[in-house]
This record gives sequence, C-alpha cells and structure tokens, in this order.
Amino acid sequence: MKKYLKEGMKTAVCGIGGLGHLALKFLNKMGYDVTAFTSSPGKVDMIKKLGATHVVVSTDAKQMETVKDSFDFIINTIPTDKVFKQFFGCLNRGGIFVQVGQPDFNEGTLGVNCFEIICKECTLVGSLTGPRPVIKDMIKICVDKDIYPIVEEYAFEDLPKAFDKLENGKPHFRCVVNAKDYAKKHGLVK
Repeated sequence: MKKYLKEGMKTAVCGIGGLGHLALKFLNKMGYDVTAFTSSPGKVDMIKKLGATHVVVSTDAKQMETVKDSFDFIINTIPTDKVFKQFFGCLNRGGIFVQVGQPDFNEGTLGVNCFEIICKECTLVGSLTGPRPVIKDMIKICVDKDIYPIVEEYAFEDLPKAFDKLENGKPHFRCVVNAKDYAKKHGLVK
C-alpha cells in the first residue's frame, strides 16, 4: 500500500470490517485524509473513532453521488464483486484502486468496461498478501504508530464458539483463538 501513496492524496477504504478497520487505521496514522465507506449507518460514530475523516453510507445514493470521482487512492476490502463498480466510480482520474477483498471463487467479475478504466487513466492493483519486506515494514509502522487490530479473543477450548461466531454471527472485526495458553497448559511448548 505504501508504495502507491503520495503526500496529500485523498484516500478511501471500502468496508470497515476485519481488514478494512486496519486499512483505515494505517491511512489515518500515516497522515492521510481518509473516507470510510460503510453500508451500516449505525457504525458511523464508531468508524470516526477509528480515524475516518469522513464516513459515507454506501447504501445512500445521495451520499455516493457527492463523492463520485473524488479519491486518489481507494482500497476495497469487501469480499464481493457486486459493489466494485459502485466504488470504482468514486475513483478520481489517475487514481489507484486496490482490491484486497477476495470474492468467492465463483464470483470475481469486476463489471467495469475497459472504456471506464481507460478514461480514468487509473491503476488497478490486486493484492492477497505482501512479500516479507513489506510485512516487516507494516509491523514497524504498527509499533511506531500504535496500530493494533480490534479482536474478540477466545480460549482454545472455545474454538467451536469462535467458528460459530464467524459462520453464523457478526464478529467484532476479528476472532482470535489463544492457542499459546493451551499449549503451555498441556506441555506442547518446548
């Protein structure tokens, strides 16, 4: 992400969940004006507390119209291709659109015609994970800028509860299972 960012860029994060809340924190702590897109109007105050300069409710057509062609850098963490075109329309000419939300294998069609990409003179970037030097750099930024994920922690014995929350509930960003304590307790650590 860092290699695409330049000082003064107007940035946006689509989807403030497990991945998006971290992207929002990174952009904010790195000094960028960052707008968060959410489909949940009830999350606006919480998203601002995470560091968003502005919040746009993506299900509100009037709000979406006001940010059309506005952003120099957009990172989309939403794991579906159904909303790509909606957010791509918010990218400014010459902007950078980073897709990190991974749709189901059966999905994956962006739904934007070549003319739109050519007219915007934009850069499309896809990323699953970065190479080790990038990950090391991100960890250093986390330490230096006090960036930590928001997680729900479960004991190893509660692993089924964590899976149930992921499958049937709405985790508050991330579910983390503490295997370290279980391993110590059962002599699995050398």
